[in-house]
Amino acid sequence: MISLPNPTKMITTMETFKVILSLQSNPDKYTFTEIGDCIDMDECIEFIHDHFPLHNIESIRRIP
Repeated sequence: MISLPNPTKMITTMETFKVILSLQSNPDKYTFTEIGDCIDMDECIEFIHDHFPLHNIESIRRIP
């Protein structure tokens, strides 16, 4: 018999991050955004790189 993990114990808390981005072609132009439903900061950074490829991350912080 195979024992499966209890799905109620596998629930993780999702995090939200405030992010300031600058445009690579014009570093003085900023974009302010909140990225939610991330497992951790690494997932948030991957999302930013995928959806904002022409921007640099200037600031990123977790919202409590």
